[in-house]
Amino acid sequence: MAGQLEFPEEFYIANVTEMAEKLVAALQENQDLVLDLTRVERIDSAGIQVLISARKEAECLGANLSFKLSDAVSSFASRIGITL
Repeated sequence: MAGQLEFPEEFYIANVTEMAEKLVAALQENQDLVLDLTRVERIDSAGIQVLISARKEAECLGANLSFKLSDAVSSFASRIGITL
């Protein structure tokens, strides 16, 4: 089953736990999951850490995980040397 999880405009330490819980549930329910971060304007290292953990969890579950990134997310990830 394919699914999509949309992220809010801000994905940082203040809401990372809530989004991580939604992400885990979505991964368990969907063999193919798209993380839609196109609305995200603010992200920090805690948000990036959740995305990296999600990719690792998807690999363990044999699920396909893909990302739709906003410019803000792409830019921040690039600045810290992360490829999503």
